[in-house]
Amino acid sequence: MNKKFIWIGIGALAIIIVIVGVVVFNGNAKGPDSIIKQYCDILKNGNYGDIIDIAYFPESELITKEKLEEKKKQYFEEMRNSNSTNVTKYEYSKTNEDDEKISYKVVLNGTDVKNVDLLKSENKLLIEDLYEERSLKVKVDSKVYVDGVELTNVTPVDDHYDVYNFIALKGVDYNVKITHIYLNDIDTDLNFKIDNEYYYIFDTYWKPEMKEKFYEDIEEVFRAIIRYYQQGGDLNDLNRYFVNDNASEFITDMKDNFYSSENAKYVDNYNFYMPFYHSEVVQGKPASILMEYPQLEGSGKGSISFKDKEYNWEDGRLALEFDNIVFLLVDGKFKISSWEA
Repeated sequence: MNKKFIWIGIGALAIIIVIVGVVVFNGNAKGPDSIIKQYCDILKNGNYGDIIDIAYFPESELITKEKLEEKKKQYFEEMRNSNSTNVTKYEYSKTNEDDEKISYKVVLNGTDVKNVDLLKSENKLLIEDLYEERSLKVKVDSKVYVDGVELTNVTPVDDHYDVYNFIALKGVDYNVKITHIYLNDIDTDLNFKIDNEYYYIFDTYWKPEMKEKFYEDIEEVFRAIIRYYQQGGDLNDLNRYFVNDNASEFITDMKDNFYSSENAKYVDNYNFYMPFYHSEVVQGKPASILMEYPQLEGSGKGSISFKDKEYNWEDGRLALEFDNIVFLLVDGKFKISSWEA
């Protein structure tokens, strides 16, 4: 019985020794010096893409396992093209250490010196130009997706634009998709630069259904306003067409803008549209609206002076242009937000 316990004890001790040895070996294998040695072996063997496996990358939803594989291929080609001399020998030594990193001097082939830093907290090499902070400037209320990941780190620029910030790998292709409630979707890449005019070309870049809705909503707004001017009614009823419930201010400020004529009182015969040459309307940007009055006295061609501007009319119709009226899409309706009297 005693011999049995002795052999059991010897066996247990052997297992403990093996476990300790494995732990120690692995601990040394993952130590800073071994990472530098691995780096040097990679340079000597020419399998440059493996450097990605021992390099530090920050947390980012856009730095995925799949993207790192793409980066390895790209980095291999980049390093192969830039290294014309084969490494036959190397040596390395520690030159400095602080709380954050360890610095090494690596000498290749006796003459080629490289300074390499290792991040202690991650036990990874700090290699330059592997990743970068990027940003995309887009229209307010846009949603931005990079490789299907919706970006959330957004900084407002002004009333019209936002900037999305993120970290992505350098030299790797990403797909960017920008969506907006009333603008056409944009499929592009990280090199996208905003074209300010893009967002203001109403006829070309608005979604057809939203363009139709805008026309319907502004027509409803202006017909209600004209009806109030010509027929009276409850002024508070107009507030539903204004973002800030300030219809009374608009009626006071704009009363001289609505041409008054006994023959132009038929509200349902008015036409409203965006002039082709001035089709700039976007949420938060002043719009120019043409309001065409029907059934003016006389026929043929003529002109009228209105608010220090000459307007031409033809076949008994007169179009007056209203600049700098700002519309906002609120609760599914385009409403008047501000204006210039």
